[in-house]
Amino acid sequence: MQNEVVDSLVRPVIKQVELSPAYSSAEARALPSAIEGNAIGELLRSASGLLTTIEAAEYLRLSPRTLEDMRVTGNGPHYYKLGPGKRSKVVYRREDLESWAQRFSFGSTSEYTVKPGRPVVG
Repeated sequence: MQNEVVDSLVRPVIKQVELSPAYSSAEARALPSAIEGNAIGELLRSASGLLTTIEAAEYLRLSPRTLEDMRVTGNGPHYYKLGPGKRSKVVYRREDLESWAQRFSFGSTSEYTVKPGRPVVG
């Protein structure tokens, strides 16, 4: 099944590269070996646009456990559960990760907000 999915995604790309004048024939011949292993996962991620918890954590430079904790407390990025039940697959969209991270962009330390209920120190 996975090989069929990979073939349906990869073969058209290889064909397009082979026909493109922007790539040399050597680059086109090297493409099939370049898309094996980890590169196939990257290709599938880019095709679906969904990231697993581990991939999302790597993208945000956080630990997967931190993302899991944020799901419980509700202060992390928006996520999706694929399927019913507790054991369904959790995935993130890259746009949601970027949107969430953008909320923590500051120009200076004086722009930090204080959480409600916490005293202002200083």
